[in-house]
Amino acid sequence: MSGNTRTSGQATAADYWRRRFTAPAPQPALPLDLPHPTRRDGDAPRARRTAPLETAPDGTAALTAFVALLHRYGGATATALTVAHEGLPLRVGTDGGTTFAALCAQVADVRAQAAAHRLPTADLVRLLAPEPFRGGALLCATGFGHTPWEDAGPLDLALSVDGAEVTADYRGDLFTPATVDRVLGHYRTLLADALARPDTPLADLEILEGAERHRILRDWNDTAHDVPAHTWPRMFADQVAARPHEVALVHEGVRLTYAELDARAARLAHALVARGAGPETVVALAVPRSADMIVAEVAVLKAGAAYLPVDTDYPADRIAYMLADARPVCLVTTADTVADLPRTPVRSSSTPRTRSPNWPPTPRTTPRPPPA
Repeated sequence: MSGNTRTSGQATAADYWRRRFTAPAPQPALPLDLPHPTRRDGDAPRARRTAPLETAPDGTAALTAFVALLHRYGGATATALTVAHEGLPLRVGTDGGTTFAALCAQVADVRAQAAAHRLPTADLVRLLAPEPFRGGALLCATGFGHTPWEDAGPLDLALSVDGAEVTADYRGDLFTPATVDRVLGHYRTLLADALARPDTPLADLEILEGAERHRILRDWNDTAHDVPAHTWPRMFADQVAARPHEVALVHEGVRLTYAELDARAARLAHALVARGAGPETVVALAVPRSADMIVAEVAVLKAGAAYLPVDTDYPADRIAYMLADARPVCLVTTADTVADLPRTPVRSSSTPRTRSPNWPPTPRTTPRPPPA
């Protein structure tokens, strides 16, 4: 090859790679057990795990199954994936509606195009000047094959297939062996289903083996237990009677036992009942996130009413609409918050903090406006 021909070929290859990586390569979503270290002292520890496959796939199907698995791990946002393979970064675009057969064809085409425009890895990195991923990898953090990447930083995870066996080479400071075994199981299940149903969209391919599916759907959801046919105030009263001196509520510097929480909520509940709170009524709570808020909520439930949380960061017209629509019998607020509330037919007095032994005060109310 003459010098001019070589220069022309390199220019064509450079143009190809610039087009492929006009947008930065995204960091893949992987089921990491540990975060990437903020500092790296020396080479990252590496380990290997191996698992059997149900059948020996061809090279394109094996690579495509790994791309499909990365897409499933990333969900709907993983529409652009980059995988190191034979020293080249393969950039593949896909979505959940793509069938496995269509993805196989795309991967084969991307692989052929990359090979036709091959550049040494070091030249690629200099040409594209990518930002390093978390962990230090450049362009690719995952790979497939026995020699997926060269001189471009450590890969977090790389799979290779030999006959009916798949091997994971991974960073031991990011994954536990159990997690890698689960990844290999996902790959095995997805590959087997994809080979059996190649026209199936990626989103519908199975990745969970029977034991893991049972654990997730059955064991982790085995939450059956008896629920007493009591109201919440009754169940709270039972807890107060059983553990009156144990701490029930902690917020910043405030700590209330069950007995203290019950006493404070009871005082406010009596005041609310005196002003019309009860079954089929609503009490508005414009109380900032605090111990006061929990006391007020318990008080409303004790009174038999429902409470309407009012976020004072909402615009005034939004709060006014909420109050007009819910028609609360009264509103409970604090001295710091009352000035932020719009003028409505429902009024209350302000309240000091829960730390005060006199909390809560008696809310004031005005009659409900007549129905429209």
